[in-house]
Amino acid sequence: MDQARRISQLERFRDWPALVDELEKALPTEGDPVVKARMHLQLGRLLGGIFLQEKRGLKHLQDAYKQDNQLLDALEEARAIYWILGKLNMV
Repeated sequence: MDQARRISQLERFRDWPALVDELEKALPTEGDPVVKARMHLQLGRLLGGIFLQEKRGLKHLQDAYKQDNQLLDALEEARAIYWILGKLNMV
């Protein structure tokens, strides 16, 4: 099974821990910066929203924006995490 199909299957079954593992394994091998940015965005959302690991999620959101600066969702979600963490100068 290819990686994209495996990731899609894990999303459908809502196997979040396995999805995080699969995305973390897939990131270093991905060559397309836009796809890589989407993976970072998805990881940031999972870690910050589902696993409540805002700091880990924040790093992936920042990396998503660095990979694709058209991805404004990553910037907005990072801003929300900075607000939660009390880093108001970053908001």
